Amino acid sequence: MNILDFLILGIIGGLTPGPITALLLGETFKHGWRSGIKIPFAMLFSNLILAPLAVGLLLLGSQIDSLLELITYAGAAILLIMGIQEWQSSGELDFKTSSRPFQKSLILDFVNPHPYIFWFTILAPPIVLQINSEGISGAIPLWTSFVGGLIGTKILLVLLANQIKHWLNPTHVRVITKFLAFCLVFFGLKLIS
Repeated sequence: MNILDFLILGIIGGLTPGPITALLLGETFKHGWRSGIKIPFAMLFSNLILAPLAVGLLLLGSQIDSLLELITYAGAAILLIMGIQEWQSSGELDFKTSSRPFQKSLILDFVNPHPYIFWFTILAPPIVLQINSEGISGAIPLWTSFVGGLIGTKILLVLLANQIKHWLNPTHVRVITKFLAFCLVFFGLKLIS
């Protein structure tokens, strides 16, 4: 996987419906962009913790090549499953709000298994391979492109939601969900090819 792949996965992660996206949109629709914008920054903080944790643990076991290969295949399977589940979902979001959106988002990100699964099985193995071949300096652009895509997309989503909150159409959300599901399946297949 290259920098562009990490960026695209970050963008997909930023657009994929889930509890964080529902909170982000709910905050933006009900309290404006200043409240909604706190959520991507909480995600940035959680990724500053999750990424080194996943990469560090895999680096400890990276001497066993078959371990990284096994985890890569597990990551591909997870992407395929996530893609199929997203395809089958209705694509409807249950908008939530919170009196403390930053804290709520941070808690949601840390208790949600998806960021852990994503980091440990999909993102960390290629970063570990990059570190093993080029050192840590080769891995920083991968992390930056993923997190930049993720956080940048969430920020754009806040700004866009603030502008179009009166015209939100559930049919459009479903179409976007189906497209993102297809992209997840594509990357799952790419990991095992």
